[in-house]
Amino acid sequence: MILPVSNDSWSVVPALYKSWQLAVKQVANSAEYFDALCHSVGPENTRKWTVLEEKLQVDRETDITAMDKFDVADEKEPGKADLTSLWIHKEMEPSSGVLPGSAKWISLGIRISEEQIGLAIDMRKSGTRPSPDQQAAIHDKRMKLQKRIDEFHRSSYSYLPFGSDSSVLATNLPDDFEWEYEDEDDDTMPGSYPEDEPGIVEFSNSSLPAEKQRLILPSSFGKGPYTLPVKAVRMVELSLRQGQANDALHSLRLAIGQRSFLFRKKVRQGHTSANSGYHNRLRSYAEVQAVGGTVDCLAKVYSCARNAMISLDADADLMSKYKLLSKADLTASTAVVDPNARGQRNNGLSWIWQSHHSAAEDPVWMQELYRVNWLRVKSRRDRWAEELELVRSELHWTKLFHSRRADEWRARALAAEGNNPDLSYYALRQEKTWRLLEEQADSALKIVAPSQSAPLVTR
Repeated sequence: MILPVSNDSWSVVPALYKSWQLAVKQVANSAEYFDALCHSVGPENTRKWTVLEEKLQVDRETDITAMDKFDVADEKEPGKADLTSLWIHKEMEPSSGVLPGSAKWISLGIRISEEQIGLAIDMRKSGTRPSPDQQAAIHDKRMKLQKRIDEFHRSSYSYLPFGSDSSVLATNLPDDFEWEYEDEDDDTMPGSYPEDEPGIVEFSNSSLPAEKQRLILPSSFGKGPYTLPVKAVRMVELSLRQGQANDALHSLRLAIGQRSFLFRKKVRQGHTSANSGYHNRLRSYAEVQAVGGTVDCLAKVYSCARNAMISLDADADLMSKYKLLSKADLTASTAVVDPNARGQRNNGLSWIWQSHHSAAEDPVWMQELYRVNWLRVKSRRDRWAEELELVRSELHWTKLFHSRRADEWRARALAAEGNNPDLSYYALRQEKTWRLLEEQADSALKIVAPSQSAPLVTR
């Protein structure tokens, strides 16, 4: 079958050209970031990690678990996903006393609570005078979140005897239940921590927006006494909240390490380097603040998990492991970033750096952050370089496709010239259109790959 020209055919080359422009920009940015990181970690680490990365790329063809090396070699505590899977299997045992489906239901509620935090942060970022586009985006997110909350509450009848009865929500929650994070001034990280923090408020059968509604979870009802089935689901939530806190702490360590690198190697050096312009310093600060927003969100997620554990009557031994976050805990101190600096002998690490493995004072963990960051940044640079080659090749393939279609219509026009003049005329018009598309692709190729006469990537 010989294809006629469709309206979509005219959008192929512009779309590829736009992808090429993005790839060129990202190749430059990722290469610049990777070069700076290589300079920071030194030639010895760069050589060692290059050999490791090449080996991992080969090993993953036969063993996908080889890619685990792209994560921190951390004795990570079990996360929410791990514990949810564990409870799903336990629910099948009659002796567990837990209703089947409880773990997935609670896990969904925890996920929705994290979405509430994310939406509240998005609203805060938009400021007091959001643009019409920002207002529309927030409205859409709020409507989707409200729908998920309503569906979640309807399912609560299956796991809690009071169902969605808001009258039995906790009145004896801890005094500091809403948000325990200490909000102090920070001279080095401007704009990272706001004055107005969203809190957990009332039940959703009110006029409150979705991000401020309290979810019906076992932790929402404070202390008992409770029946055995309710005690069982409270036990499940306590376990999953521990997993949520573990995930948040693990991600916090990674984010703090990344923010530390950005601040020390880009912002601080940008102020002292004669070759660094004002715009580069602004961009560096923007990168630091972006990671700072991630730290802020993770801190809220951890605080939410910790508050829920308090409401679920977690014992003192457990709560000694999940301590109250302070502003100092979210700053990578010199003891972590540069353990060989003068005057650090007696400086201890924050508890969030000590809680994840037995070697609490081991400064090598920061080196692990740099290793993982190096591997990921190199992968990002390589992916964009590959994307650039693919887009160039795709443009060449598109030109060849258009040329072939033009030749086919030309042959059809010649075959029908004596027998069917109308068909011949139609075929010539199709040929002309395909030739124009071929010229469009050729013009783009002269810009994208002026010295290339063949695709860079073969199919």
